[in-house]
Amino acid sequence: PDDDKIEIFKEDNQEFTLINTFYGEAGSKFGSSISINSGKLAVGAPEFGTNGGVYWYEYNLGEWITGNVPIIRAYDESSENNSNFGEKIIVGEDLIIISAPTAFGSGSRSGAVYV
Repeated sequence: PDDDKIEIFKEDNQEFTLINTFYGEAGSKFGSSISINSGKLAVGAPEFGTNGGVYWYEYNLGEWITGNVPIIRAYDESSENNSNFGEKIIVGEDLIIISAPTAFGSGSRSGAVYV
């Protein structure tokens, strides 16, 4: 029912308060990977559409911007390659690293990393 959402809490003296809830497309495995750094949040959804995607959020002026959330994609939607793009994510100061472990097949030498 609520598999495709993540929640962010703020801790104060061992008390946790919910500050935001983010929702992804149903069945996309939204939240299977998460990375946050310097007010930037990337949420993986490796089964979004045909190939997967990464939802991108930014923290600005004390709140998370949730309207018109960009979804980072690696391939054209018409591609039949189920790459699981967004299975793992790392957000750095000036870059984002996204894995697509089954891009180009599922053998031992397949997969891709996008920077």
